[in-house]
Amino acid sequence: MHTIKIKITDEEKRALKKMAKIENISVRKMIKKYLFEKLEDGYEQKIAEKAYQEHLKEPISYTFEGAFEILEKE
Repeated sequence: MHTIKIKITDEEKRALKKMAKIENISVRKMIKKYLFEKLEDGYEQKIAEKAYQEHLKEPISYTFEGAFEILEKE
């Protein structure tokens, strides 16, 4: 397993400890949990924006049934 180090102030450390205590988890687990949630949200937002921009370039829409029919023919 790998380690990533970050520097934080004493005030930030106290705040993190309080937040972790409320969640009843360690600071390490809390940071990891929220870091990955935030990164995943940002990634999903970028993917959605890219798909939307592609749709604007070629605005073709299919119903579920229509898309299924196209896939069956292939």
